[in-house]
Amino acid sequence: MVKWPRLRHLQAYQNLDEYHLDVHNAAREAAIHFKNHDIARAEEELHRLEEASTQVLIY
Repeated sequence: MVKWPRLRHLQAYQNLDEYHLDVHNAAREAAIHFKNHDIARAEEELHRLEEASTQVLIY
């Protein structure tokens, strides 16, 4: 959620929030799976992180 009141109403910023949240969620999940020695799953989450990061950058 965009916390800046002056930007919160803009649809572009609202749409960006979804990708931004995905970046954080994927990073967290990758770290959890890596800690649990589930490298294949961690790599899947890193791929999801990369895709979400790309969306944030090009949005």
